[in-house]
Amino acid sequence: MLDKIAEIHYGQALDALDHAGTKLRDATRASFAGSTTRIIQFYKNGRWGVIKKGKVNTGQFRLGRRISHRRKKGLDKTQNMKSFITSNLMVDSLTMVVAGKHGTIRPKKRRDGKVEGSFKVDPVTKGSYAILQKLNYGDDSDSEYKKVRRTKQQEAFFKKTKFRKQNFIEKGRVNAMPEVMNIMTRKFEQLVKRQVDRANVSMRAVKTA
Repeated sequence: MLDKIAEIHYGQALDALDHAGTKLRDATRASFAGSTTRIIQFYKNGRWGVIKKGKVNTGQFRLGRRISHRRKKGLDKTQNMKSFITSNLMVDSLTMVVAGKHGTIRPKKRRDGKVEGSFKVDPVTKGSYAILQKLNYGDDSDSEYKKVRRTKQQEAFFKKTKFRKQNFIEKGRVNAMPEVMNIMTRKFEQLVKRQVDRANVSMRAVKTA
C-alpha cells in the first residue's frame, strides 16, 4: 500500500510513513514502560549496589531506570531507556526504522506532503542499542554490550543472573499495526479521491470548452 501511495505522491508516502513510525515508536515505548524486572541497580555514595527480588510474583521494578554513575544518588538526566526508542525516517529509501541506532538526527516536520520545519533528536549509540537488544531478548551476547565496563562485583553478579525476555519490540508492533494500517488506508483513499476529483474537473472543463 505504501508503494501505491508513493506512485501517486512521494511526499504523501513520506507523510504516511512518518505518522506510522511515530505510532509504532509510541506503542513500543508504552510496551517498554509497562514491563517490569526483578532487578534494580543503584549507586549510593559512589558505590554500586543491586536489589534482586526472589520469585517473579514477590516484587517487581519498572524496567529501564537509568541510575547516574557520577552523582552520589539519583536518576540520570535521561531517566529511562524508553527514551532511546526512536523513529528515524530514511527519506531516500522510503524506510522507517524504529528502535534502531543512529547519530544526531534532525527529522523534518511533515504536513500534507510538505516540510514544515525540523527538530533535533539525540543519538542512540551502539552501546544504548545493545542494552535495548539485551532487555528485549534477554540475551547479552551482543558484542557492543560486552564492551560495557564493569567492576568485579558487577561481573560476578551478572554472570549468575538470567534475564527474561521482555519482547517489548514485538508487543509494540502488534499493538500499533491496526493504527498503522488505518493510516496507510486513509492516506491512499485520500489520494485516490483527489485524483478522481481532478479527473472529473478536467472532464467538465473539456466538455465546457
